[in-house]
Amino acid sequence: MPVVRSFRDLLENQCYDEIYESINEFVQDNPGSLDCSTRCVQSPDEATLSDLHIRLASIVDSPEEDISFYAIVEAELEIAETIQRNREIDEVTQWFKVRCTATLDNGLHNLNTEEVSLYTKYDKAQKKCLSDALVPIIYKEELDEVAEDSLSRYYSETLEKPMPIDPVELAKRMGGLTIVQAHLSKSCTIFGQTCFSDGEIQYYDLEERKFKPLGVRNGTILIDPDVFFMRNIGSVNNTIVHECVHWDKHRKFFELEKLYNPEASAIRCQVMEGTNRDKEKKTEYEWMEWHASSLAPRILMPAKTTLQKTKELIEKNRKLLPIANKTDILESVIFELSDFFGVSKLAAKIRLIDLGFQEAIGVLTYVDERYISNYAFEEGALKRGQTYTIGALDALIESRPGTKFRELLQSGQFLYVDAHFCINDPKYIIEDEYGFAHLTDYALMHIDECCLAFCYCMKVLDEWLAEGKTFILCFIDINNLKYVNDRFGHTEGDRYIVCVSNILCEFSEEAIVCRIGGDEFMLLIQNWSLDAVQGRLEVLQNQLAGFNRHPSTSYDHSMSYGAIAVGSDNTLLANDLLNAADEKMYEYKRAYKKRNRNKSL
Repeated sequence: MPVVRSFRDLLENQCYDEIYESINEFVQDNPGSLDCSTRCVQSPDEATLSDLHIRLASIVDSPEEDISFYAIVEAELEIAETIQRNREIDEVTQWFKVRCTATLDNGLHNLNTEEVSLYTKYDKAQKKCLSDALVPIIYKEELDEVAEDSLSRYYSETLEKPMPIDPVELAKRMGGLTIVQAHLSKSCTIFGQTCFSDGEIQYYDLEERKFKPLGVRNGTILIDPDVFFMRNIGSVNNTIVHECVHWDKHRKFFELEKLYNPEASAIRCQVMEGTNRDKEKKTEYEWMEWHASSLAPRILMPAKTTLQKTKELIEKNRKLLPIANKTDILESVIFELSDFFGVSKLAAKIRLIDLGFQEAIGVLTYVDERYISNYAFEEGALKRGQTYTIGALDALIESRPGTKFRELLQSGQFLYVDAHFCINDPKYIIEDEYGFAHLTDYALMHIDECCLAFCYCMKVLDEWLAEGKTFILCFIDINNLKYVNDRFGHTEGDRYIVCVSNILCEFSEEAIVCRIGGDEFMLLIQNWSLDAVQGRLEVLQNQLAGFNRHPSTSYDHSMSYGAIAVGSDNTLLANDLLNAADEKMYEYKRAYKKRNRNKSL
């Protein structure tokens, strides 16, 4: 992926002379208005510009190729004043802001310096700003407003009354974007791609089983045809709108990038429907993906008209289902919203949660390849970063032998029922005629009263960082899990995961060990040195290797890890720390594979 350049650097390199001329003219015409004086020159009557440095560009977003910005300049001036027939001269530094307009289209053109004024740090920040890489600066609370702005320019009728959007029509209205179907990856891992210039992209030819070049024009949106067959119409609509957001919001970024990197002509997307991607963003590319992922469902389901339609459907379903509980009514509403707006059920559910319907959290929850019964809880009972629902494999890991939680379960106070750990009481749990346990209707409507809430592991990391704690962070990856799943089946793969989990939990009673992905774990511990942690992990690695000596073992049991020390003066975000530990883990993995290769030789 190309290195992102700076608009400030572009101004410094290409627009120095024009900005110099405008500031020099200003200081020569207005020496008395300058906010600078020295011991020798207190009220200058003459000033000239010696040199300048563009320190910052404050850029305002606009829909088309035109760009409006303030160049924030640190200028070196020579000022003079006549005092009692003596001509006093001195040098000073003065900050200016230069209001400019230009066109960014295959280069920066038509620069116009409209106004020069003095700059102070108290100047108000502008709205609708772009970063120095020309990526829009959008805050989470502004997402609905930004989505409505896009709709007001391209599809204004959707803001007047509830109606579905035709994504193909939206693409046409955005300057005649062309939608082309092409396989962008071998297995549909890339759903869509937006092309910002004429050129060639690589597509996968299924018949010849290889990547081949395909000529494309500026404004082409490529959609993998497998999205139509492997997913649903809601995913297709979301993918097209996702790419339209890239075109509307990120063209300036690529215009800037193309000046330095001609190959930077497109952005490829694995569209995660219905998610806002609230994890910390590290790069401009991650921010752009967050924009598209967050704005697409808000464009497909605008806030005002979606609320209007939701209230209408709730009222309708209350009349049709007079004895239904609130979660079942919301389930019906989600199905109807999905059909009406042309989005997936997941996107409709998450949109309702965004719009304040917290009851939707317990509706249509998919875990362990099935939908569990709808549930409800008291408002405010579930904190951010918590969940009442836990899958079977994670439940098995949490209840591993030797833990206090295992002791609690062995006491019989709680049972694992329908993806929840629930109080073992007839008020909350009943058995059907076949002896299977289920949550009672009362329990499902009062889940906070009877079921345990679990914290997502990232919440612990965030809390430790906020409190300025010193600790060791480890990122651990199970080696060869995909091979085990493919060769021996997912049941054996799950057994492998539990095996590694049990080994890791022997690290220390002080350690927090949590699973953060299919084959990934995070370990947090305080009051240990980095060397001590790495030494202990090697001991556990050797314990894990003991399984390899068992006659029935058909694959290598091992793990790779990366550990970093986090101090109280840390300034990195959680995601940056995980990335750093992840890099260490891959260093270990490469070294581990090399050692094993040498042994086999």
